[in-house]
Amino acid sequence: GELFDFLSSDLQKFYPDLLPFVSTTLIQAGPAILPVFSEGMRQQALDTLRSYGTRVLLQTRVKEVGEKEIVCAQKNPEGGGDPVPVTVPYGLCVWAAGNAPHQVTRKFIERYQPWNRNGRLMIDGWLRVLGLPPDAGVFGIGDCAGGESGALPQTAQVAAQQGAYLARLINRNHKAQSTAVSGAYGPAVAQNIRERAEEGDVLAK
Repeated sequence: GELFDFLSSDLQKFYPDLLPFVSTTLIQAGPAILPVFSEGMRQQALDTLRSYGTRVLLQTRVKEVGEKEIVCAQKNPEGGGDPVPVTVPYGLCVWAAGNAPHQVTRKFIERYQPWNRNGRLMIDGWLRVLGLPPDAGVFGIGDCAGGESGALPQTAQVAAQQGAYLARLINRNHKAQSTAVSGAYGPAVAQNIRERAEEGDVLAK
């Protein structure tokens, strides 16, 4: 996002003579960008990138990053057969392929959520970590946690909303018990984080 903003605004304003020498390519292993967002938002983001001249390679996996080029394998458009080799020359490579779960998270999952295979702490609508008693007082927020219905967008807005929601629970001395939390302070914020993030809400009040 920051690189895109720089190329589409700052570079054009301060270094217009360099524009003819700049091109960008986005390599995405999956069939769509921003997979945790709605289909409409994914398509809008893709259209926006392409409208600014960004080359987007979907279903393309990076096999090797060389000194001057990136070697990829793209899914065969025919629907079968071997992947199609793709070579992308580059001057600057920005790697943003995500991160692996922290060792603490992995150990917690192994001990309390052996059925969990997605690498994130599974939480309920009130951000309580599953696999523990409801009154254990253990919550999961941020990139390390995911809801039962799937992972939330990995954005600062979502983390801020989760943090504000959890802070209000703690400040009200809720003990994370099912009756206390669900009765007095429902999961409206937690359940609507995805929708609010997609609508551009910076913080659920």
